[in-house]
Amino acid sequence: FIKSDLSRSNASTYWKEAVCYGDEKLMKAIVPIVAEHFESTDMSFLYGLHPNQLCDVIACPKLNCESELLSRRVANYLHRLREDDEDALNSELLHKLTLAKTMPRLSPETSVFYVKM
Repeated sequence: FIKSDLSRSNASTYWKEAVCYGDEKLMKAIVPIVAEHFESTDMSFLYGLHPNQLCDVIACPKLNCESELLSRRVANYLHRLREDDEDALNSELLHKLTLAKTMPRLSPETSVFYVKM
């Protein structure tokens, strides 16, 4: 039932439940929905994702986000992550979230942020 009910409008609700119950299959089913609507996904939802979960969304073939907007959204996420847990931010995570394949161009306002990382 859940997989047939999944949609953009209820993905965050199902995501919270999947995390709560450790339902990896459900999380994997939600990733393409979040990726497809990444440009309009609420940042508060993205902030709640574990870094590895955001990496899964960014790596998803269904990712639909213009490169410069993606660079802004990822920079906002990383800025928040650094505020919450400075040790969580490392070069491996940065590499996974900023692959040239998915983010060939940076937004001018984020370029200095990325250089300083």
